[in-house]
Amino acid sequence: ITKVTGVQTCALPIFVLGHDGILYVEDSYMRVVPLHIIEDQAVAWMGRGRPDGMIIETNGFQELVAANIERKAKKAGSEVMVYQKCDTENKEVRIRKALDPLIAQRRIRFRDTPGNRIVVEQLRAFPMGEHDDGPDSLTLGTDLLNYFLAGKRAHSGVVLRVR
Repeated sequence: ITKVTGVQTCALPIFVLGHDGILYVEDSYMRVVPLHIIEDQAVAWMGRGRPDGMIIETNGFQELVAANIERKAKKAGSEVMVYQKCDTENKEVRIRKALDPLIAQRRIRFRDTPGNRIVVEQLRAFPMGEHDDGPDSLTLGTDLLNYFLAGKRAHSGVVLRVR
């Protein structure tokens, strides 16, 4: 499950929900790169990891990024479902609602990778840190997991849009 956020900030966490109910974050691609690189990286991960889905925050122009990822993925032969979500809820509230219970119950684990170290640093600094792309992308990913597991609306009440 992945998220594309910001003009040039890329936060692409790949995670797995274990049979034990723990969310295992395998890796996170945390870079400031041009949009075409974000799109290409997302498609590459789709091909390697065979995820159940990808979720993209589509606030502003990001619908174009989603469309480009879908086009490139189709060309590459990927069958991954791409979901879109436009969030209007306050970001801090959204992140706290989604991640605080997982953290408090110790139901989220990070493999030791350079990208995951950035995400963990951002979580520790949240909400006072300079960046929150990692926590925000994890939150969006949990929305997609909740949708897969229960067919429910996202936390903010916005139904995920399937393209």
